[in-house]
Parts: sequence; C-alpha cells; structure tokens
Amino acid sequence: MESIGISYDNHGWNSSGGRVTWDLLGSICVERRPVITQDLHEIELRFKKYMEEAGVENSHYSDHELRHIEDL
Repeated sequence: MESIGISYDNHGWNSSGGRVTWDLLGSICVERRPVITQDLHEIELRFKKYMEEAGVENSHYSDHELRHIEDL
C-alpha cells in the first residue's frame, strides 16, 4: 500500500522502520422493538376519531388533499 511516498508492509511497519498506527472504526445498529398494546376501549376509539376529525377540520388542507384523505 502506498501513501504519500511511504510504503507499508503487512505487519504495520513503514519503509523507514517506524511503527504505523492504525485507526479502527466500528458501528452498531440499534433497533427498537415495536410496542405492543391492548386494543382500545370504545371510548378511546371515539376520542381518537374525534381528534382525527378535529385535526382535519382545523387544518389548511386543499380540497384535493381532503378528498385524498377520505379515500384512504
């Protein structure tokens, strides 16, 4: 491997006899497991529907966006 005119061997020594330092990098992937909850009670479902309707009524969606939301 060549780098700025100095050659390196496979044992971590450069051509001038000095020890080569290495930078080790690593990574980790953290995954969040899904939260499993109980089904909503009837009053919770009504409140959820109410909040969704209030959110749409108070929004600044265009007519096209409102029709798209209804289609979903």
